[in-house]
Amino acid sequence: MIKHIVAWQIKEEYKDREKEIKADIKKHIEALKGQIEGLEEIKVITDGEETSTHDILLVSVLRDKESFLSYMKDEKHIHAGMTYIVPYTKNRACVDYEE
Repeated sequence: MIKHIVAWQIKEEYKDREKEIKADIKKHIEALKGQIEGLEEIKVITDGEETSTHDILLVSVLRDKESFLSYMKDEKHIHAGMTYIVPYTKNRACVDYEE
C-alpha cells in the first residue's frame, strides 16, 4: 500500500474565491475514486485548523507501487490536477510512503 499525501496553499490572487475553489477541488479530485485502477481511497481536506500552513490536503491510498506509478500517469488524474489545482495553488508539499 502506498500513501500519497499532498498539501497546497491557495494563491493570494484567488483568496476571494477560496471557498469555491476548495469545493471544486474536493468534488473533482474525490470523483477519481472508482475511475482509476488501484486507487483505494482518496480524500480532500479543505477545512484545516487556523494553525495549518496549507489550505488543502489530499490523502490517497493506492494498492501497490505499480498502481501508484500508473495513477501518476493517468490522464484523468493529470486532467483534474491541471484543471482544478495547478492554476489556483502554490507551495505544493508532498510525501509518498509505503505502508
